[in-house]
Amino acid sequence: MNIVREIIVLVFVTTIFSILYLILNVNNPDDFGFKSWIDPMYFATTTMSSVGYGDYSPRTVRAKIAVMFQQFFIMTEILSILSGSGSMAQNVASNIAKVIPAPI
Repeated sequence: MNIVREIIVLVFVTTIFSILYLILNVNNPDDFGFKSWIDPMYFATTTMSSVGYGDYSPRTVRAKIAVMFQQFFIMTEILSILSGSGSMAQNVASNIAKVIPAPI
């Protein structure tokens, strides 16, 4: 597992969804009701972290679909990170077992 790669992917995905949310909001302000350019990034980040403060929420069907795609992608990315962490921990434990002699 490469944690740097995972962080880059999360930042990239958050940026892509921020741009998508900005475009949706520019085309139809009823989608989210963002008031400034930073609001889509803020919304994408809180959606990614599953905090969801509630100050912004998707109001239209297309906005809700976009958010569901982001949530699905983030869930699969988190599962990927966690599965990699498990194998990394297993490798560390295996290497420690090789170095430390077993008790007699």
